Amino acid sequence: MERPEEPIIDFPIDRINRFLKNHIFEVSLHYGDVSGSLKLPIKIKLIGMKNLISVGDWTPFITYEFHVVPGDKVQNFMSSLYFGSPEVKTIPAEIRLQNVLELRSNLTELLNNFLQYWGINNKTTCERGFTHVPYNIDVESLR
Repeated sequence: MERPEEPIIDFPIDRINRFLKNHIFEVSLHYGDVSGSLKLPIKIKLIGMKNLISVGDWTPFITYEFHVVPGDKVQNFMSSLYFGSPEVKTIPAEIRLQNVLELRSNLTELLNNFLQYWGINNKTTCERGFTHVPYNIDVESLR
């Protein structure tokens, strides 16, 4: 199957990005056995379009990137525990990957629902994400 030309952006990406610049999505993730126990503020920016194979056919996807927004010290600390960071080196790589994949899946669903309000029904895919939030916190101060 030959790859088609890249799709043309047929929606107001700049206008949507201006709206998204001032919007923060709150994503609930499970931490340990507790579902929804970690709520992260996330900023999203639409990047463009690209063709990807979906159910055997080339399909135009909207690509996006995300950033975890720094919050208070406790939230930043929990984010560092969840995704790992230079400060927290105790998280195995496979757990970090699983956590990032869960976040990307939740964000893709949120973004798809959000774009439907703009009359856009394209599928979305995460092109890149930034999860590191330095927390600079004394763990003892959390007790």
